Amino acid sequence: MSDDYTHGDNLADPWGDAIMNNCPFCDFGSTYEYEQNDHFQYGAGEDAVMLCARVVVIACSRCSEKYTDWRGEDAREAAVNKYLDEKKGTT
Repeated sequence: MSDDYTHGDNLADPWGDAIMNNCPFCDFGSTYEYEQNDHFQYGAGEDAVMLCARVVVIACSRCSEKYTDWRGEDAREAAVNKYLDEKKGTT
């Protein structure tokens, strides 16, 4: 069983449907969205595994600040749930 779990492979083209808003950090730049894999640790110590979720990143064209929103949290949660479901099936 692989420790690399990805969720959200069917997300739109990274530069296709970008949403332009004012940046919440600098309040001047326009934001745009793109997708990237987010590798994160789940668990601690010897039980820790690296998981991967496909997340939407929101970035500012002026200050270059980057962040994720609820969609990223949903994708990470889905990756954890997939891992736990597969782990249950192997015990």
